[in-house]
Amino acid sequence: MTDILEDKVKHIVLRVQQSALSNDVKAELYATMQQGIKDVVMATLITAMPQEKLDEMVNDPAKNTPDALVGLLEASVGDGAVLRETQQKILAVLDTMEAVLTKQKIP
Repeated sequence: MTDILEDKVKHIVLRVQQSALSNDVKAELYATMQQGIKDVVMATLITAMPQEKLDEMVNDPAKNTPDALVGLLEASVGDGAVLRETQQKILAVLDTMEAVLTKQKIP
């Protein structure tokens, strides 16, 4: 799945780079894609985080160490189901980006 995501990102970037769009519009498209990916990743991870660990970190900022954050992320991904779900959601964002490029007649 990672190869598919990587290939899609490369394809989208290539389409945008080779387009006649201004550099400002290209930058806006890249930012939109980045934000879409970030949003789905964060939303998926946050919903999978153990609530008690999340509450501890919110209620006691002194516990917000790099190790604690890594532990929270590791607990979120667990058996890998969340990673697969995240990949599927990223793929949907990329598919949407490709659809927009196609609709705008960007080859």
